[in-house]
Amino acid sequence: MRAVVVLFAMSVAFLVLKTVQVAGKVDTPAAPPTNVAASQHLGQAVRRLNDQFHKQWESEGVIVATPADDLTVLRRLSLALFGTVPSLEDIRQFESDTQSDKIDRWVSRMLTDSRFSVYFAERIARSLVGIEDGPFIIYRRDRLTAWLTEKLQQDASWCRRRAVDGSGRGQLYLDRANR
Repeated sequence: MRAVVVLFAMSVAFLVLKTVQVAGKVDTPAAPPTNVAASQHLGQAVRRLNDQFHKQWESEGVIVATPADDLTVLRRLSLALFGTVPSLEDIRQFESDTQSDKIDRWVSRMLTDSRFSVYFAERIARSLVGIEDGPFIIYRRDRLTAWLTEKLQQDASWCRRRAVDGSGRGQLYLDRANR
């Protein structure tokens, strides 16, 4: 009995020590976003989309609002991609960023942030599996969420399928839309 008590006390001491080590660890501040590759600049796609909107709005007589300031765009991006408002640290870094392609770089940074993959995986899993309770459903949704989080973090395509052939090897097939 005494050995069990000593073992328990040592376990508790180890857990407290690890908790203090982890709690005392200071994360390095996030680096400002790096330059965006030319293929990932949003300008041309945004212009085409805006042109389509403007044509539709003109035909319907819609009055266009003035463009939002950059900080409002950051807040909207953060809400859409992370499900929360930007942190104070993100706001300060964004405000100190003076480069012209600031929004493009921040979108790229946000899409590679783990908060995006976790938030979007949860959203996708809820839409695919639902929000019903029950141990079987919750287990499956959690597994799907974990898998989706990993795939989003890897920037994996949804347009590919892998099938097992007679030899047991996986063969890669593309969906019809991408052939």
